Amino acid sequence: MELIYETFTTVAGTQYRKKNFEKAMGMFIADATSDVRLVREPENEHDHLAIKVYIFDIFIGYIPKKGNGPLRKLIRNEELFISCKAEPSYDEYKDEDKCILFIKVFKR
Repeated sequence: MELIYETFTTVAGTQYRKKNFEKAMGMFIADATSDVRLVREPENEHDHLAIKVYIFDIFIGYIPKKGNGPLRKLIRNEELFISCKAEPSYDEYKDEDKCILFIKVFKR
């Protein structure tokens, strides 16, 4: 497989799914996990390119709209393979837990 795109981003909207987010973050055994699913949500009334983020099959938020245009378009192509790793993080400035996603898109 050929790597065609690579990026990293935080997960948006975790503050609205606080219980889910805390549950998923509490399930980390190591510093990172590959048990991540990115799921398109074309029926989303606010954003037809929305991408839901699941960690350990728990919905924790969305890929942010801003700065992720290429990924939001690539994920629509079912011929591509997307690999994603999640790492918990702490934002000292905002005094809150975060989750960082490291995403790679491959051409099969």
